[in-house]
Amino acid sequence: MSDEIYNKMNLAPMKSVELVATDKNSDDLEDDLDEVRYNIRALIDKGEKSLEELMDLSSRSQDVKAYREFSVLVKVLLEANDKLIETAKTRKELARTEKSGGSVNNNLFIGTTTEALNFLNSAKDDKDVIDGDFTDG
Repeated sequence: MSDEIYNKMNLAPMKSVELVATDKNSDDLEDDLDEVRYNIRALIDKGEKSLEELMDLSSRSQDVKAYREFSVLVKVLLEANDKLIETAKTRKELARTEKSGGSVNNNLFIGTTTEALNFLNSAKDDKDVIDGDFTDG
């Protein structure tokens, strides 16, 4: 029946879209962002083609419902573009945090245990060290 509609309106029937499941079980955020970006771009490309066909259908039929669906599709495509931008921002933030790496403050004491105890006792008198119980476990 849908083929009859396409024929009467001089439109080519839409091709079926095959969804492919991925076997990736990656916890890597960058791989996930790549996959999301690819999926969003594919949806935008297919949406643009659908938008052209729906615009043609709307202008031929002059039906209010077709124009309404056209405007809904435009809104969906705009939202998909926003998601694409958000994905790019997330990728940029991820790259920035990986570059900075945070700050690491490691102190290395070179000396004997007696010197370390003397240092800790003198610091304890200065109240620079937090007092706590030590249990040998």
